[in-house]
Amino acid sequence: FDFLGKDSIRYFNTVEVLPPVYKAIGDFGSGKKEGDDLFDKLDTSKLNAHLKELMPGLTAKVFRTYNASETLDRL
Repeated sequence: FDFLGKDSIRYFNTVEVLPPVYKAIGDFGSGKKEGDDLFDKLDTSKLNAHLKELMPGLTAKVFRTYNASETLDRL
């Protein structure tokens, strides 16, 4: 991953992913130019609706915050 995140801070990281994840990211990127959004077909309202089906009250923001807290806690 290599992109500008919040406040235009560069994020660069190499991670290993499972083959289906690799394929999905490749499919999302197919036909896109540099600078295009990778997940342009992802609608946050649909994502939040899906997350709420998994756990009442769960949103993308809550998930991000939880993930960041867990990640920092492991450092």
